[in-house]
Amino acid sequence: MRLHHKLGNYILPIGLSPPCRVKRAFSGGTNLNIKSSITLLFCLALIVCSAGCGGNELQSITVTSDVVSINGIGGFAHLTVMANYSNTSKVDVTTHATYSIAPPTGPAGCGGGSFCAPPAAVTINASGIIQAVQGACTWTVGPIIPPATTPGPSATNPYIVTVSFGGMTSTQFISVGNIAGCPHP
Repeated sequence: MRLHHKLGNYILPIGLSPPCRVKRAFSGGTNLNIKSSITLLFCLALIVCSAGCGGNELQSITVTSDVVSINGIGGFAHLTVMANYSNTSKVDVTTHATYSIAPPTGPAGCGGGSFCAPPAAVTINASGIIQAVQGACTWTVGPIIPPATTPGPSATNPYIVTVSFGGMTSTQFISVGNIAGCPHP
């Protein structure tokens, strides 16, 4: 069933007579160019916005530990590394970060006093798990301040963990108290 008559460059619907003419739908003229231009502008705006409107750029990393002090040989702490992005999203990148650990600065050896922090006493793996593998004590006894007759709070000189991800670096500190006489809390 035909719904129109073709008359030159015009479509003439059945039941209509000239001069009631309807311009041909896809004449290739102005209508098609306007649609193409609008589509092109929309695509360009989308590309520009996704590339330069804040996107998803790494702003910082945050490192946290589930414990403050490792107690006992074989004890461990688990680090969590969160990447903070410009669009306010946070992503756990713990297994993608890189780690290094350094002993605290302090008296050499483990002879006098309670402080003892050998360089190899604490290890860290690629999953952010820190483990005490030999005896260490980063805690020291606080002073006795009269009129008190017992030492004040303990202090610590912790191991220093450096964490890197995506060009960002953060530091976390971990104390160890796993030898006899260590004044850890």
